[in-house]
Amino acid sequence: MLAAVLAAGLEGALAAGDHQRAIGFINRGFAEGSPQLGCDLLCRAISVVGTARTWTVQLAPLRSR
Repeated sequence: MLAAVLAAGLEGALAAGDHQRAIGFINRGFAEGSPQLGCDLLCRAISVVGTARTWTVQLAPLRSR
């Protein structure tokens, strides 16, 4: 469910050319999903925008609740 929501949000952001919002979805994929989900979202963004764009993704360690 999370993957579908983030993927849809990412697609919308990319279609609008809103790269800051796209990065937010990618970061959430890593933070709230899994490393694989974050990578999948990042790869999708690169395939749409191209490799000429520099993507900055913020990673932080997991915190125990």
